[in-house]
Amino acid sequence: MQKIVSLIFCIGTIGWFLMGCAMEPEFSEKPGTPPVIRYCNDATGHIKRKKPWILGGECCCTPTKERFESYKEERTVPDKMEYESFLNLFKQKGINTDLDSRYRYTNNLNPFGPHVVKEGHDMGTPTPGTKNYEEVVSGVFRIDEAEKKEVQEYYENLKSREKQIEKEKGK
Repeated sequence: MQKIVSLIFCIGTIGWFLMGCAMEPEFSEKPGTPPVIRYCNDATGHIKRKKPWILGGECCCTPTKERFESYKEERTVPDKMEYESFLNLFKQKGINTDLDSRYRYTNNLNPFGPHVVKEGHDMGTPTPGTKNYEEVVSGVFRIDEAEKKEVQEYYENLKSREKQIEKEKGK
């Protein structure tokens, strides 16, 4: 009798285990459409009439001379503003752009990150297809306090590592 009870118990346990493994995990499909573009950048292409981010707008395109001229044509920068003073605004706020090729293609994972739309100091073009890209382009994201602390520590470590490298180069 005990053998039968043990056998039934074993079969039940194996059956329960197999049923658990056979269950499909929850899957939430990403939408097949790209996010609505709120903040344009080099990957999305400039959206006409979007004011430069540095002037309170939603255009995060690299501030090249050509882009500045298009802003002038679109009247999204002051008429009397010169390109050099425009670039100076970025320097004054400590904002990194893709004009600095050292940090191009880093998906905002560099000493200036996160992206400016996430209250960081990097306005580099995010990598298309990544979560960061979707968040930056749409302006929709959520960072809880633990994640925010982790991200801040990551960027602080990057900054200190970069300082160390610069110091070693100076020797």
